[in-house]
Amino acid sequence: METMKVKKIKVTADDIKYGMSSDCLSCPIARAIRKVVKEDCRVEVRSLSVLIQVDDNITRPHDYIDDEQSVHANGQDIPVIRLSLPQRARDFIDRFDSFGGTVEAYDSVVKPFSFELPIPVESLR
Repeated sequence: METMKVKKIKVTADDIKYGMSSDCLSCPIARAIRKVVKEDCRVEVRSLSVLIQVDDNITRPHDYIDDEQSVHANGQDIPVIRLSLPQRARDFIDRFDSFGGTVEAYDSVVKPFSFELPIPVESLR
């Protein structure tokens, strides 16, 4: 079993401002998680979980990780780690993705927040 370390994930006003609605790679939570994992990790946020691919250099940017334990690319199986998101993060995703308003108006729907997430030590900066 992999050694995990609980990290505080801080979703900032900038993450919200520059995050993309309904985009698993560029949403505010994905942006926040990328601040604590190594640069070569790929982070995909789903409605209930986050997937971390330890070596993003092997897949293409538009590849989508399916629900397997690994992704097959360039003749290799690259491990994918699935982490459950806490309810607080799930609620944020629902509000952020369903809003569809202007960036300036997001402040009325979502606010910066933080949550804890256990992340494999090998993936941390």
